[in-house]
Amino acid sequence: MIEKIVISVEFVLSKVRVDWRDVLWAFEHKLLGWKSVVQLAEKRMLDGSEVDLEADLAFLGKENAERVGLILRELASAESSRNDSVAQKKWLYVTLAWLFENSKAFSNPLSCVEDIYADFDYPEEIAEFVGYMPPTDGYDPSKHSPEENKQRMLGKWEEYLKSKAEFYQHRC
Repeated sequence: MIEKIVISVEFVLSKVRVDWRDVLWAFEHKLLGWKSVVQLAEKRMLDGSEVDLEADLAFLGKENAERVGLILRELASAESSRNDSVAQKKWLYVTLAWLFENSKAFSNPLSCVEDIYADFDYPEEIAEFVGYMPPTDGYDPSKHSPEENKQRMLGKWEEYLKSKAEFYQHRC
């Protein structure tokens, strides 16, 4: 994975709605740590949840951190079953959105995109802004400067984020 990414719960919730299956996927893939999972449960409690397992999760401390995964799996199993690809696509978007918004903190954010591309099993939907992937739209990088090619990939990345933001704003 790329340099240590710490995505706040507030950032996640500003981008997508998550259920416990989504949270479990992110926890198992080390995109969320135990503290973030507890914060999500705390938020649910503050929003009026009366689910006992959510309360159990919300009150866990560092000394019980090993119980987070157990409780999280139980919460996720109580939700309707679905393909993990839904959670994976959601977290791909969140991770890329976070990286884009924090790109100035990285010496080469496009190389981080390449790492994310690999970490998420090479999703075709982001290949057009992965540096080592050949363009599929007739664009010829050899006819442009490195800066023009970089700007093109940044533009493609931004287009992806805008389309996914619209999608998640209206559906998930």
